[in-house]
Amino acid sequence: MGKKIKKSKTVSSSVCRIHKSKNFTLLSNSFLRSSNLSLASVGLLGRVMGLPEEWDYSVKGLTSICKEGETAIETVLKDLQEWGYLKISKLYPNETEDGRIHYVYDFYESSEKDKTLSCAVLAEGNMLSNKSKRCRVNKTDNFTIVSSLLLRSKEISLKALGLLLRVLSFPDDWDYSVSGLVAICKEGKTAIDSALKELKNAHYLC
Repeated sequence: MGKKIKKSKTVSSSVCRIHKSKNFTLLSNSFLRSSNLSLASVGLLGRVMGLPEEWDYSVKGLTSICKEGETAIETVLKDLQEWGYLKISKLYPNETEDGRIHYVYDFYESSEKDKTLSCAVLAEGNMLSNKSKRCRVNKTDNFTIVSSLLLRSKEISLKALGLLLRVLSFPDDWDYSVSGLVAICKEGKTAIDSALKELKNAHYLC
């Protein structure tokens, strides 16, 4: 009798299904870490980047999704314009369907105007040795992934949102302190303390 041929077991191929929320926004670290922009400007630009593409932008529209009033929003928009993160074009009646003047807001996540040293580089000189505080976030190259729910929340001010987004953009092992945050922001210690207190009250900081 010939040898019995042992049948090899057939191993079924694995199936992997990933179920995850798509409610996230990819933000460029170019503006998150800009030492030229105010925290409120970082917060507003981050919020805008998290909005649907078909959303209509106007001062009134932005005011409706922010805690700040129109005057504060206009100040932030001027800051973004100054550093090349926003361009506002005016359309005259003969250029629009309804025969009225319209404004087109073009927001950019990076700017050729903004050539200052990234605050991530400045932050290296403010790292603590005790590693008592850390921030962890998923990143892809020079981007930071944040929750769209956070960006669209009207619960915190643009200043507090801007500080939170900036901190989230730091490397995983970056350690921070109030003095370290002051060193990489345009705002002073009082403003930083106020933003941190607001984030703590809203349970974004513990």
